Amino acid sequence: EACNDVAILAAFRTYCAEGLTCDYPENTPGASGMCKKIVGYGYKCNTALPPAEAVYCSTGLQCEIPENMPGASGVCEQAPFPGYEHCSSPGEGCMSTMCCKFAGMTCFEKNAHWGDCMVTCVPGVHEGEDDKPWTCKERGERTPGKEPIEEEKPLAASGEACNDVAILAAFRTYCAEGLTCDYPENTPGASGMCKKIVGYGYKCNTALPPAEAVYCSTGLQCEIPENMPGASGICKQTAVPGYEHCSMPGEGCMSTMCCKLPGMTCFEKNAHWGDCMETCVPGLHEGEDDKPWTCKERGERTPGKEPIEEEKPLAASGEACNDVALLAAFR
Repeated sequence: EACNDVAILAAFRTYCAEGLTCDYPENTPGASGMCKKIVGYGYKCNTALPPAEAVYCSTGLQCEIPENMPGASGVCEQAPFPGYEHCSSPGEGCMSTMCCKFAGMTCFEKNAHWGDCMVTCVPGVHEGEDDKPWTCKERGERTPGKEPIEEEKPLAASGEACNDVAILAAFRTYCAEGLTCDYPENTPGASGMCKKIVGYGYKCNTALPPAEAVYCSTGLQCEIPENMPGASGICKQTAVPGYEHCSMPGEGCMSTMCCKLPGMTCFEKNAHWGDCMETCVPGLHEGEDDKPWTCKERGERTPGKEPIEEEKPLAASGEACNDVALLAAFR
């Protein structure tokens, strides 16, 4: 829409909504401008969309669109440095040109077959790529001029799309603190989703809306109490193969005399009760009745290494607490 935020008379001023800029035509003093979404270096742009959705680059930048993809989103890049128009752009490979289009970049070698234009290069394996290391040898001279500063981008919230391994920084989206970018399996190049992922012994609930759901880390499953769909569960390991018929902690194990999870043993409390634990100290156990544990082993220890329970933050004054819950995950 039309705008004019510099008119002499306030009555004739029209301001743009938050996040938009009033862009004026060049060499036309007094003319009205147009409200546009204008972004800086490294951001996505698309000027082919309708005016209400289009995204433009700020002054001095151009919207660099992938070849043979008209209408696709591009990236706000600097115009090629004068005299370097024949050189390579980031992501294209530069071993044939041995030079880079944009200011402040150098052609760095990965191996004899591939190199790319970057501002800096750290030798070794680069995150989000294959397991072949970069030599980072300079192939040609650094393009003169100062490299542009990439603008800081907002972090994605739980349940929002993310991609922290994209080759081009402009297409990376990072998750907010405490969240992990979880990618679909067997779908290389696909975006992930920001999730709260916790470890062994923590509460989990995947039935909540994406912005509130809590997932278990790889190798664990969210064990939910029977007949309580939608309730919170606990992140636990899956049963050791061949021990699926055995008992889980808290279920009692005197009938099975074995435990599902690695590193656990069925310990006896008395003739009527025993439970699966990693270790057992004979005598009274805190938070239980006044009947002591004999801690006699009933059956063999389940093979494998027991999981390490993550350290949890301590509650402050005025916050809820429970240090005697039977299951450690709820303490």
